[in-house]
Parts: sequence; structure tokens; C-alpha cells
Amino acid sequence: MSHKTKPFLFEVSYEVANFVGGIHTVLATKAKEIQKYIPNYILVGPFVSQNAEKEFTPRDVPDWMKPHLSQLQTQGIMTHYGTWNVPGNPNCLLLEFESQYNFVDAQKSHLYEKYQIESHDGGNDVNEPMALSLAAAKVIAELAKTLAQKHSLITHSHEWMCGYTNLFLKDLDVACKTVFTTHATMLGRTLSSVNPLWHQSVDLEPHAKAKEHNILAKYTAEVACAKYSDVFTTVSDVTAAEATRLLGVKPNVITYNGINVNELYPLHTLPKTINLARKKIKAITRYALGNSFNTKLETQYWVISGRHEPKNKGYVLTLDALKELQNNTTQQIVVFILIPYEQYGVNTELQQRILAKKKTGKQFRDLLYYRKNEITQQLNTNNFYNARLDNVKILYIPEYLFADNKLFTLSYHQLLSGFDLGIFTSYYEPWGYTPHECAAAAVSVVTSNTAGFGRFISKHIKENEISIINREKQTREKQLLELVSLLELKANRTQSDILHDSALARQTSKHCEWKQF
Repeated sequence: MSHKTKPFLFEVSYEVANFVGGIHTVLATKAKEIQKYIPNYILVGPFVSQNAEKEFTPRDVPDWMKPHLSQLQTQGIMTHYGTWNVPGNPNCLLLEFESQYNFVDAQKSHLYEKYQIESHDGGNDVNEPMALSLAAAKVIAELAKTLAQKHSLITHSHEWMCGYTNLFLKDLDVACKTVFTTHATMLGRTLSSVNPLWHQSVDLEPHAKAKEHNILAKYTAEVACAKYSDVFTTVSDVTAAEATRLLGVKPNVITYNGINVNELYPLHTLPKTINLARKKIKAITRYALGNSFNTKLETQYWVISGRHEPKNKGYVLTLDALKELQNNTTQQIVVFILIPYEQYGVNTELQQRILAKKKTGKQFRDLLYYRKNEITQQLNTNNFYNARLDNVKILYIPEYLFADNKLFTLSYHQLLSGFDLGIFTSYYEPWGYTPHECAAAAVSVVTSNTAGFGRFISKHIKENEISIINREKQTREKQLLELVSLLELKANRTQSDILHDSALARQTSKHCEWKQF
């Protein structure tokens, strides 16, 4: 390939211009940095209309690409060409791939024979990723007819859902090097949710465990993608060890996750963002807590956020620690729980109070109507009802906060900057963008050594403001005691301490920017 000029990179993921979770942050924040090194770059993902309306800008299709997209249309693959509305505005192709379902059954037989992927019994959670990946492979193969004449082609696919793309490209005999990244193994995530001590099992048989937990199709797909891609990567030391053990394939390289601190929170606007967020947080607190809010006490505002995985993300441990903290501090602590779940809008009584600017009356804990879940059950069990004498009060908001949310009219990232502490005690966390982003917002952080970010900080950064609890090879009782002690220290900080911690947290976050990796 030495006669060819600069490489051309395709990056394939479900989360291109389509927010689902942390991979969206990975792709959105690194795109600008990638283009410094590989300007010939196109992201490929599904066309999800409601998300594309917010994140995607249609553009005129380049002349060289037009005949290829027309050819794809004859195969039933509709393409949307444009740019993703993130720093760097990278080019992307969003695909309508429903026609590819017609080929899924035949592909399942082929994938079993060639790659030992056991997907015959897989439902739509397997069929849809396979159809998307097949469409993506056909798109790349079609564009390669022109691009391969001048470029060395690379396809980087994320997670098993899009990892099929790499296998299909090999089957289509496309001259393209393939990279596969797993951000969290399916089996590791599953085992951690049911048995946090699975790492200590010396005779664990991964294939049997995957079959036991009904994830054999996904597990064998992940193994095949790791084994047959040209390069296999993962995002932290935590997942590297996990992948080696569970997939039987050692990653070629660890590609740590980064962010661009000054783009996420520009230094010149950060004080204004913090002040605005702080005002919103205080206002909602007063409206929600009414007469139970003690205006005479010093108050700190803490946050817990992330995907709804109560055990894996450490919420169960954290809520138990906060229960213990009730009797161990004289400070007033208001904890915002920002964990998206099925919800039905803002509590109408609270909304009326906000409109009337009334800060008295009964207290609320649940600011939105929601479907009952493990978190709300634990809040009830731990007696978090926001009585006036409670030093630790909880505000439960099960919504991912976009800028148009009705409560704050600020995005999650904007609001984050107004807190005094973020608590992210994950037991299973391949990297951990929530604590990373919190530190970037100049907010003190508590995380764990079983999260990739926490382990990276403890291993590589000597002076930092990331408090890391030990959740590895230690009983739950000891983990709880350690967390309670740490939260007591955080609760009893002076305002000067908080400002010092905030500045150091921001500085620490810069050690994990994309340009550092």
C-alpha cells in the first residue's frame, strides 16, 4: 500500500449523531482531534430521525460520491450525507438499513460456519445490529471502488453491534484494514450486575456463562470481532484484563478515552456557566424542598449521574453511604440524582409552585413522574423523604438533561458545573466519562479503582483531586465504611476547601485530554 497517499478512515458506531451513552461522547469529542491526523474521515451510523434533527446537518453530496450512493439506493440502502454538529463538524453518512433484514438469516448461517458466531436464536437485539453492519459494510465497499485507487482504507468499528462490519468487509474482499474496539464486554457487564465478585472465580468458563445468561449470540460475536479484526483495542486497563480473560484475545493496544476540556468547558466562560448553574440548582432546591429546606445551615450540592445500572454504577453503595451520612454531619447536603429512566414529565404541583415562584409548602423528592425502579425503591427503604431534620436530602430527576428541559433550561453539562461534588462509585465501569466530565467542570470527584478513569488517575497522576475508593478485593462492608468516611470529609469542607478542590479537579482532568493520548 506504499504507493497510496494518505489514509481514509471510516468509523462505524450506533452512536454517530445518535445519543445513547458514553460512546457518543467518545466519538463527538475526538472527531476534531482525529481530523488533524486523518482529514479524510467519515463516520457511519444509523439514521434515527428524532436525533438527527438535533445533531445532524445535511450537506450536498460530493460529486465523486453521487454515483456510489445511487448504486446503494438500488440495493435498498438509503443514505443521508452531512456533518455532525460537534467540534470539527466531521462528515458522516447516516443509513436507512431496513432492507438488509432480508439477508440476516442467511448471514447467521454464514457467520456461524466461518466465525463460530452462535446467533441463530438471536432476536431483534441481534438482527438489527447485523442489518446495520451489513449496510455499513456495503457502503464502505461501494465507496472503496473509488477511494482505494488513491487511499489506504481503514474501518474502525465500535462494540459487537457494529463489529460485524469488519467481518462483512473481509467477506466482501475489500482492501481495508479493520480495527475493533470494545468499550465493555457483554459478559463482563452481565456478570458484574449479578455477581460483583466474579473476578475471583478461578474456574470461570466464559462460553458456558454466556449461555447461562442468554447472551451467547452477543458474546460469540464479540469474540469473533476481537479475533478476526486486524487490530483489537479497548479503552482502559480494566477492560483490557477483562477482555483477555473473557474473550480469550489480548488487546493490541489500549486506546484510553479522552475529552477536550477547554471545548467542553472553555475557561473564559466557565465562571459564568458555574454561576448560572448554581443559581438554577439553588432555585430548584428551594422550590422542591419548600419548608423542609433549612436556610440557616451551610449547604453543599452533590450529584450522582449515569446510566440506569444500580449495581454496576455503584448507586446502591452510594445511597447506603448517604443513609449513614445522615447522622454523621451537621451540614445540609442536597443530592441530585440525574439518572435517566422512564418518566412522564415534571410533577405538576412542583411546576405550579415554580411558576408562582413559591418557595414554601410541602417538600418533594421526586421532581418528575416516573415508573418505579430499583433506585426509588432504595430511596424509600433508606427513608429519604426530605424531612426538615434530615441533613441529607435527595432530589430525584430521572431525565437526561438537554438544554430544552423544563426544569433547568440548561443542558446536563452546563448544570454539572454548579455542584460541589460528583459521586461515581462504579463497580463496573470500563472508563467513566461521568467523573471525567465532572472534573473538567471544576467539580470535586469521588470514583473507584474499578473504573477505568479512576484506575488511570491513581496509576499515572500523583497530585490530583480525584478521591478513589477501593472496590477491588474488599468486602462490601469495608467499601461502605471507606465511602462513608470519605463523604464525611467532603461534607465538612469549608468554602475555601471546596474552591481549592475544584481548581485541582479541573487541572487533573487535563491529564486525560485526547491530545495527551
